[in-house]
Amino acid sequence: GLLLYFISSCDSGTYVIDRLAAGGMHGPPVLQRIYWVVTQGAVTSALLLAGKSNALHALETVSIAAGFPFTIIMCLLCTSLYRAVRFDTMDPDLHERTRFNTGLFDWTEGFRPVLLTKDPNSPPVVERATSLGIAFIAPYAAMHETNVRLFGTSG
Repeated sequence: GLLLYFISSCDSGTYVIDRLAAGGMHGPPVLQRIYWVVTQGAVTSALLLAGKSNALHALETVSIAAGFPFTIIMCLLCTSLYRAVRFDTMDPDLHERTRFNTGLFDWTEGFRPVLLTKDPNSPPVVERATSLGIAFIAPYAAMHETNVRLFGTSG
């Protein structure tokens, strides 16, 4: 069962990597796919051999370490998704402004970016910092708020 799992995971993973490396091209070159199969198999084999009795633990550790940066990126993308949904629902805060209320790197400017300090309708610093904090720590809260605004129910 474990061997079948590794083979099917390797096949699908290789297909995704191959398509990404080919720039999304349908039917990328066969030699390129072979390269990715051999490379992925070599890395997996090296981890299994290096891990000896703890081989599966080594594979788990590597996959978690490799996936952690992607997890942070996904959390940041939740903010973008929330803003896109707000834009699609014709939220006046977004449609009346020429840029987002809170940018990802506003903390580097003390939540007082130069472009917004000249705008008299600019939200206060505390609101900007709170908005970024909530979007980063609990993006689902903002999505729930949007869901209630769209469908008029919280249950």
